[in-house]
Amino acid sequence: MVTRVVTAMLVALPLVVAAGCGGEDEPPPVDPGLAVFTGKGFTVGYPKGWRQDPGNRIFRGADFEVLRPEPPQRPPQASWSVFTEERNRPMGRLVDAFVALSKTARDFRLVERRKLRVQDADAQLVRKSYSVPHGKDGWTTLQQTDLFVDLGTGSVADVRMIVIGPGGGQAGRWSDVVDSFRVTA
Repeated sequence: MVTRVVTAMLVALPLVVAAGCGGEDEPPPVDPGLAVFTGKGFTVGYPKGWRQDPGNRIFRGADFEVLRPEPPQRPPQASWSVFTEERNRPMGRLVDAFVALSKTARDFRLVERRKLRVQDADAQLVRKSYSVPHGKDGWTTLQQTDLFVDLGTGSVADVRMIVIGPGGGQAGRWSDVVDSFRVTA
């Protein structure tokens, strides 16, 4: 009887492991269309082909920033940046303050704000649009998405993507970026 039970378990074990029911839950691999940035206590994917341009920084205080390639003589049309800051208040209050400050922008519209879990870490996603001066007398619309992740070390990572123009054109790519975030500390 014991031999039969052990034999059945040995036969069943590879089936259980193959079905993904054994061992630790590993996060899915990073999308092949993304490169990976390694920050202090986390990694996150960003669109492959986007490059750093130290002479054309959008956010000088960013830990890391890349720009979407553009034709010569055309200013940047999209940026992807990472900021890390101390979390000196609860995550909700930090994001409340971010949204409140955002409301001062011309044509501000809060598109989405939601709480989520990113690899067992508290996170919030904020999508917004607003207008900024463009050209001599014009204005243009920016689409901005920020992913705030509590790193559990007293720090928060803010991953930000900004695209010029209505619609933004990056919704699918952004979900890949969110899925790629890994807390490593």
